[in-house]
Amino acid sequence: MYLAKTATEDRRFALKRATDEAHARVEGIVQNAGMFGSREGFRRYLTATFDMRTRYERLLDRNGAERVWPEWPGRRIAGLVAQDSADLGGADPGGGTDMPAENVQSTLSPGEIIGILYVLEGSSLGARVLVKSVADMGLTATFGARHLFKQAGDRDAWRSFVSMMLAAPEAPCHKAARATFDAFATAYRKAAD
Repeated sequence: MYLAKTATEDRRFALKRATDEAHARVEGIVQNAGMFGSREGFRRYLTATFDMRTRYERLLDRNGAERVWPEWPGRRIAGLVAQDSADLGGADPGGGTDMPAENVQSTLSPGEIIGILYVLEGSSLGARVLVKSVADMGLTATFGARHLFKQAGDRDAWRSFVSMMLAAPEAPCHKAARATFDAFATAYRKAAD
């Protein structure tokens, strides 16, 4: 019994170790591009974030992510990202696009859903730090940074997600989490050019 409990508890840290490099790559691209250094940089960040969040939120919705984690529907932020972009004079992103089939499977296992959610929900931890950066640019919870303030404001969501991940019958898929980080890295790299 002790071994099974330890293995389950280690899921979070095993997933973190498996994705540390990919996560660091995303952060490095955003930082090196100065996306949180000016409103123009942040607008580029919003454009890429909207595209990726729309794609992954639709993918998760199509695959019934709320059956894996009932809080999922309340954690969508693509609409707020679109409003933030409009505040900063960004083009209307419209309805977004679907993720091409060659980049992400259209039918996901519960473990793959958890892997993707790990990346999307993990961004809420970073948002707690980033709200300070955007506040220095005059962005707030009602102008330009709604999505960050929403993510940073719900501290219980991450705990709920981790509890679900630890209790889930299927372990999180490391490959799905890394692929999600890699897709975000590609989008931010394009936005930085």
